[in-house]
Amino acid sequence: MLQFAESWSWVVKTLVAVGLMAPLATLMVFFNKRFGVSGEAFFFAWIVGVGVAFICFAETSSTISTRELVKPLMPFLVVLAMGVLLGGVANVFLAQSIPAAPNPGLPWAIFSINTPLAYLLSYWMSKVSPANFPPVEFSWINFGGIVFLGIGLVMVMYKSG
Repeated sequence: MLQFAESWSWVVKTLVAVGLMAPLATLMVFFNKRFGVSGEAFFFAWIVGVGVAFICFAETSSTISTRELVKPLMPFLVVLAMGVLLGGVANVFLAQSIPAAPNPGLPWAIFSINTPLAYLLSYWMSKVSPANFPPVEFSWINFGGIVFLGIGLVMVMYKSG
């Protein structure tokens, strides 16, 4: 599964991922209005589907097996707990905000503020703790582009009158 894309660059893979994820907010609103599916129920089903896809990928992949998805066990359990505590809460809040927003794309736009935070944190952690984090590239051009995204975010959130 997906072996055809193994040679694709990270940029191409990211753009394909954007295209595949873009309908998520609209689908959530559609399922809520048409079938009465709550944002939380939609996200839960979506995330279970993502888990199934990872298992299918591992089962058909030549690069990783299903057993390797949970190895080593202790780090897996720590990440699982962080997923419950951090990812679970974040996704429930996001699931609740999308149907309530005046446009389902707005919560995603606001949520994307995690991008500059991750960019800076990745660079900072690679400098503060190089034994635990790989070296990462920092570019003022890239950072400037991310700042412009932040300015756009403020413009999206701004309401006149």
